[in-house]
Amino acid sequence: MAWRNHKCRLKTAHYIPHSRNKAQVKSNRPKGCILEDWDVLVDHWYTEDAVIESKKNRDRRSKQEDLHTGNSCSFAVHAAKKIITDGRPVERATLYSILHTCKDGSAVNEVVREKMYKMKELLAEPLNQLQSDDTSGNVAWAPDDVFAKVMGRERKGCIVG
Repeated sequence: MAWRNHKCRLKTAHYIPHSRNKAQVKSNRPKGCILEDWDVLVDHWYTEDAVIESKKNRDRRSKQEDLHTGNSCSFAVHAAKKIITDGRPVERATLYSILHTCKDGSAVNEVVREKMYKMKELLAEPLNQLQSDDTSGNVAWAPDDVFAKVMGRERKGCIVG
């Protein structure tokens, strides 16, 4: 994960679109980067396959509405942090609101705000509270919990959140 993030930072800081800029990018090697590794990385950025894949990924990313603010830490790591403070497993709906809230306390976007509002309304009802005696995991969930009611049912063999 760290290597992938490092390459992403390098590309963000040094990549210039269009193949005519390849020599300029190669000559602008960052400090601490091995020359041969830099040349291989820059050559990869300018291959036709990499350019096409980058464009596809940019398009996919622009269509996503359910963005999270968890960075590269997994949901399990965030749940483990929450269980330390609360002393009990965290519900998926609570974890969702934690991971989709900006530092200023606002939701990431309007779509997420609506989902969080619905989850908050449902969590306010005592009937929807999960009563789990199992404390072996970090996330308390059920097939018909508040998260599932708002987000929809999971596909077979896949548990979301």
